[in-house]
Amino acid sequence: MSTTGMLHTLRQVFGNLAHHGGGRPRGAPPGVGRSKRVGDADLVDASKYVAMLMEAVDDHTEVRISFGNSILEYKSRFLPDRETGESRGEGLSSEYLRDRSYIRIAPTDPPEGSGKIQAGRTATLRFLQGGRVSTFQSSLFDECGVHGLTRTTARRGGVARTPSKPDRFFVRQTPDDFLVENGAQPLKIIFPDRIVRQRLQRGAVRVEYSDATGVTLHVKGEGGGVFEATLLDVSTGGCSFVPNDEVLPSEGSALTLAFRWGEERELVQRGILSKVHSKRGRVVAHVVFHPKTYESIREVGELVTYIERIYLRTRHNRSSTRLGGAA
Repeated sequence: MSTTGMLHTLRQVFGNLAHHGGGRPRGAPPGVGRSKRVGDADLVDASKYVAMLMEAVDDHTEVRISFGNSILEYKSRFLPDRETGESRGEGLSSEYLRDRSYIRIAPTDPPEGSGKIQAGRTATLRFLQGGRVSTFQSSLFDECGVHGLTRTTARRGGVARTPSKPDRFFVRQTPDDFLVENGAQPLKIIFPDRIVRQRLQRGAVRVEYSDATGVTLHVKGEGGGVFEATLLDVSTGGCSFVPNDEVLPSEGSALTLAFRWGEERELVQRGILSKVHSKRGRVVAHVVFHPKTYESIREVGELVTYIERIYLRTRHNRSSTRLGGAA
């Protein structure tokens, strides 16, 4: 499934939540409710998604933001914050999420997304975690104050000017806070009362590997050992391979796969060993990718396209050779 198609499906899911009892029980705190199945997606139980979001904050996970039916997406990241209450510490962490009040995110790229949130627009946020796309809706936290897009004033030739938008953003952690260039401040958005998760597809299109592609595969297990493997097929959601004289880890183990092709192309992707079985006297392993960013999904797509192009070219050459011989 393409990223656009996945976004369309998740928007349909949110549109149908009211018909599936998506609201929380009366008198319950935000997020408390039963896990439900909504189409091809899961409505996450509140007892789990606080931990999900804390993990996302600890990893500074990338989040994609959209508004309404627009296909335009803005990039941001989840950010830690100081804890509140008597037990609060001096540093930043994800512990503030336990209050289920707000989530802190970095200024968006492009910066207009921050302006839309600051203006009160409801946003749809998506992030990758554990081989699934998690989606929720939120808007500006009402106690955010000035935590929005700000502009800096500079002087050129003695004339004050306010740039229409900053050139770029980056976030870096300091002992006191996250500082952002060009005067842009992190945003606080309302903690969601529901999150929908949808599994990344293992592969609507699995491309068969061909030796002509020259793609090599090295696999690293949880224990740190690295072994070579022969690729069998690959899709944007995962791959299958045969280990070269190596005993595989058990199913469910985390793996890191390094693909190399061309002169300098390399892709490192994490995944879970979902299945191991014997086929034609060989041990075959199946891996489901667990990408951390949408950029890594795009890179896997480039690898799939490359292998498919070489495979089709090789098959065409063989067909031409057979037809020429028959003539």
